[in-house]
Amino acid sequence: MKVELLHDTAVRFAKGTVLEVSDAEASRLIAFNNAVRVEEKTEAKTAKKKKK
Repeated sequence: MKVELLHDTAVRFAKGTVLEVSDAEASRLIAFNNAVRVEEKTEAKTAKKKKK
């Protein structure tokens, strides 16, 4: 799960850093109001049509 840090942390990641962490660690960071969940953006794929 990806989270964005809301405050500087003891492990020296700056505010605004986006990290990939385990679900357990993400839950802990969110519970202590140190991070928010980041939704991953999915790019819409467009189909290309071939001319005959």
